[in-house]
Amino acid sequence: MENLNDWKKAGEIAAETRDYGKSLLEKGFSEKLSLLDVTEKIEARIFQLKGKPAFPVQI
Repeated sequence: MENLNDWKKAGEIAAETRDYGKSLLEKGFSEKLSLLDVTEKIEARIFQLKGKPAFPVQI
């Protein structure tokens, strides 16, 4: 149970990052963002939230 808070934090980071990625994809069509740009921004957001990706970001 001691890792429960870590799991909760990971879930919060995942949810926020998912929503952020979705907004980037929606904006990407008008701002001409490449998929590589989107994945790099998503990965950077994970680190900003004090997380660490378990695997490379994929779309």
